[in-house]
Amino acid sequence: MNAKLDMKRVHAALTGLLDVAPGPGLRRTLFNVVVLNALLYATFQVEPLAGFLAMAAVTGLFYSSVMMTSHDAIHHTLTGWYWFDEAVPRVLSYFVFWPHGIYSELHKQHHRLNGRELADPERPTPSRDEYDKSGKLGRWALRNQWWLVLFVYGGFGMILRHARAGLSQARTDKRMRALVLGDALGIAAAACVTVAVIVYAGVTWRYAVYLLVVERVIGFFQQLRSHLEHYGLHGAHGSIVETRLYNCRNVLTTRLGSEFFNGLNYHSVHHAFPRVPFYHLAEAHRRVAALCAEAGAPLPCGDGYFKTTMRLARSPVLLGADAVLEIPRRAG
Repeated sequence: MNAKLDMKRVHAALTGLLDVAPGPGLRRTLFNVVVLNALLYATFQVEPLAGFLAMAAVTGLFYSSVMMTSHDAIHHTLTGWYWFDEAVPRVLSYFVFWPHGIYSELHKQHHRLNGRELADPERPTPSRDEYDKSGKLGRWALRNQWWLVLFVYGGFGMILRHARAGLSQARTDKRMRALVLGDALGIAAAACVTVAVIVYAGVTWRYAVYLLVVERVIGFFQQLRSHLEHYGLHGAHGSIVETRLYNCRNVLTTRLGSEFFNGLNYHSVHHAFPRVPFYHLAEAHRRVAALCAEAGAPLPCGDGYFKTTMRLARSPVLLGADAVLEIPRRAG
């Protein structure tokens, strides 16, 4: 980025967009809970296997969007009520074995370190050094990272990656130890409730199939979002705010697509100003993006989720010492 932004104008542009009102988040949460329970009930009423699988996939698709709101809760921009934003996403997450407490702490670290240090726990782009030190199988996996995270690792892969990072930090971090314990107890409690219900209802095998389908769908969309937002973008820019703005990829999508991802397609302004609630992200992006373009430094942008994903997956890259490097096509 050659141009330098006028930070006073950027901050002034956000006037009126940093206040969090509980209403939109409460309505979104109520809608999510009602529809999610209705879909869950309807799924287990369908007898033909094909219909059951289709309903499970629809439930997984909706659950994926529900999980996006847990991200807002981390920044307390879902309702602005601390207790609500801390408790509700845990209840929704534990039933799909997602360690929300660990994720919340790692995600805050990601906001601090993204574009600045390779220690970023959510950095999706491997470094050249990591690639060179990998064995033959490891280098193959990095060249095919996109296909693996979307279709193989999925939700279970994300759970294991975050759990491993949380356990590693828990060795020296008292706060992380408490979060790991809280998540373990919460997931165990949710699992006990689930087992009791499915055994009582006599739908054990159907639930196992349901869980696998939901995991595949949620994992696909969570991995897609997590990788697309930052893949291939890493490096310091003038100020901390500029670094946060330019190490994120914004995605041009439909209004429905933006609603599905809870406004996180406007990712630059979210990273630079995480206190902007989801219902103001579109307007905040419009204002900040206009200033960036005026300064001759437009924000990174992708044209649609799937089109951008295909483009990035076909051209895997590494983080070099001073530049982003394309991964060699032929490598041992």
